[in-house]
Amino acid sequence: MVGAGPAGCAISLLIARAGIEVTLLEAAPSLSSPFRGEALMPSGFAALERLGLSSLPTTVPQRSLKGWRLLVEGQSLLEVPEPLDPGPACTLVAQEELLATLLEQASESPCFKRRQGVRVTGLRRQGARIGGVTLDHGASLAADLVVACDGRASMLRGQAGLPLQLAPPQHEVLWFLLAAEAVAEIRDWLEGTFLTVLGAGNGFALFETAANQNLRLGWLCRPGDDLDLTPGEWLERLAQTCTAPLAPWLRQLPTTALQGPLRVPIQVGLAKRWHQDGFLLLGDGAHPLSPVRAQGLNMALRDAVVAAEELVPALRQGGGHTLDAALPEIERRRHPELRRIQTLQSAEFSSGELLRSQGWLRQLLAAQPNLFRPLMTQIWLGRQRQLRQGLPLGSSPGGP
Repeated sequence: MVGAGPAGCAISLLIARAGIEVTLLEAAPSLSSPFRGEALMPSGFAALERLGLSSLPTTVPQRSLKGWRLLVEGQSLLEVPEPLDPGPACTLVAQEELLATLLEQASESPCFKRRQGVRVTGLRRQGARIGGVTLDHGASLAADLVVACDGRASMLRGQAGLPLQLAPPQHEVLWFLLAAEAVAEIRDWLEGTFLTVLGAGNGFALFETAANQNLRLGWLCRPGDDLDLTPGEWLERLAQTCTAPLAPWLRQLPTTALQGPLRVPIQVGLAKRWHQDGFLLLGDGAHPLSPVRAQGLNMALRDAVVAAEELVPALRQGGGHTLDAALPEIERRRHPELRRIQTLQSAEFSSGELLRSQGWLRQLLAAQPNLFRPLMTQIWLGRQRQLRQGLPLGSSPGGP
């Protein structure tokens, strides 16, 4: 396994738990990252249950969302409480601690090996079949199967000759953190909701993180936008996008309370194929997703569950032909859900972009919020329920 993100950690746990030797390679020296997706939807909880985590341990910081709010030109056009349906609410988790939990459980098996801080430089071939990876300093590691979970910019995807079909770039997100000690009033006002603000032709999302009571803010922008602003200028830009009481609170914040931005280009696409003989793509490398309604963590976990169900019996049976025959079945099982998720995300983004870019429409909605709120809520719920539940994972007859 290459890459200790959600897909890599989850499938390593499932393979090791089945009594099959697995080595997880990760180039970074630790699991920490400047930004990782934090949202677990019901679809993600269903995958965690397959991983043996019917409930998250207390060592994983977590916070259930209380609801969703949309403000357009200062008027509330959407207020929906969580949970939307019977079952778990959307829950924010500290992903670093979640990954550490998966690795801790994998380490209980003598079949699991982890090599942190080891960079994979390429693929090792045995004739027409991929038979392992090359490492730093000329070393190599043989493997019956290489599973690449090395992210949306996957180097191994390119080396395996698996092209990515990308949608045209539509937007980017600038991520900020607002320090907990400076935002108590804003945090109390949010009341645990996920807030989206649209106004003055701009938009941002604001929510409390899973740990530390910081607030995370995502500012939507277009590729190439020049947004080289000072912290003070950013706070004023944010304030201009909203109204009281949020606007004056933002203007009163000390500039030291604003950390960032971290610019994250949004890449959305689907690999034409996920596999070659001896090689499999999972997670963002196979299907980079939009951040709209936070699906990356959930889909990566579900990739791992389906892949393990197909791979475990093939690995137990042995033989490259048997193993390679299981790979297209993994892709076949995962494609419908991922295409659906990307279609729903695109529709959600297009609706938001229409509101963000059309001032007359925002003014119309804001002038009569009570008239338009029921319709907007109905449309939003229809998409959100499909996004959060996913499709049934199903089960392979010979799965673990």
